[in-house]
Amino acid sequence: MPRDRRGNKLVAWLSNREAQELFALVDSLGGPLYEKLKAAIASAVSGHYKGSFLWNVMMTYGCDRELARMMLQEQYWERGSTWMQKHWGFTGIVICKGLQELGIRTKSRLYNNAPHGLSCEAFSRYGGIEKVLRTFRTMEKFSSACKIHPSTLGQYLRKKGYRYNRDTRRWEKCQNLTL
Repeated sequence: MPRDRRGNKLVAWLSNREAQELFALVDSLGGPLYEKLKAAIASAVSGHYKGSFLWNVMMTYGCDRELARMMLQEQYWERGSTWMQKHWGFTGIVICKGLQELGIRTKSRLYNNAPHGLSCEAFSRYGGIEKVLRTFRTMEKFSSACKIHPSTLGQYLRKKGYRYNRDTRRWEKCQNLTL
């Protein structure tokens, strides 16, 4: 936290609207001193030090918590934490903690690297295994629709008792139950 000359902590409480207006005003002025002032505003709004994940988010989205929350939620649910790690340059744990502080519900660690959900959710979303096999016929076509790798979908089908028949080039339910 920033401190004054006597060593006391300086705490600034700004509402979302006040922070947006102040940030826009300082942004319109420009200059190196104003960059420091913008950094201080972002630090006050995010509640974190300069260079932290939430500080970077506030600097990027102009200290608008609602816009930042909406954009991060969209990034997290559509692209996943792995993409966010590459984009923002922070570890997954730091990003998830930041998302939780903004009030964004995060997925369990099991789902974190599967931005579009797991195979079981994909099959249920499209009406179940039998309907998917009738509709799409190949895992490559279904994979392009649900954005999950075909080998992952194939592994799930094998766990559920299906086998790929190379003669007919179709997935079929196994007759014997010893897998």
